[in-house]
Amino acid sequence: MNTMKKGRRLALATAVAAIAIALSGCAATDVNTKADNAKGGKAASARVGQPVTVKGNDDGSKLQVTAKRVTNTSSSDQFVKPDKGKRLVAVQFVLKNTGTAAYDDAPSNGAKVVDKAGQQYEADAFFDQVAAGQQLPTSVKLAPGNRALGYLVFQVPVRARIAQVQFSMDSGFGQTAQWNVR
Repeated sequence: MNTMKKGRRLALATAVAAIAIALSGCAATDVNTKADNAKGGKAASARVGQPVTVKGNDDGSKLQVTAKRVTNTSSSDQFVKPDKGKRLVAVQFVLKNTGTAAYDDAPSNGAKVVDKAGQQYEADAFFDQVAAGQQLPTSVKLAPGNRALGYLVFQVPVRARIAQVQFSMDSGFGQTAQWNVR
């Protein structure tokens, strides 16, 4: 009986290790901070308004992403307000499928803003009606060559100063684009 338990434990440990190894190949740690239109050599980091191309984990999965605008906003829904001590920041994104595979993802899963202190804030899909404008849908599907435009909303502390915007492919597991906010 003891041998059976050891065999099960070994089988379970082997299965967990195999899954961990398989998943380790899924997470791209690559951050692209270079604007697509940067001139050769060591270019300065991308700024809001400049396109950055990122790749996903699947063959042919590629987006040209632009963090077009960063602005303070408010909720247009009288029943949905930011938490006490927080405010809403909206980032307008342009997503253009420049790959050969269809893009099918939830953009808010891979979007973050980073404040001057280095604190990261994830997009908050709860705020679906904001004064800044039309939001990106929860799920976006783009055939090669097609594009989408819309805002993602972030709930941040009132005193936080946004320094960077990030957008990752594959719900945060693909390559990441990053822009500096002036």
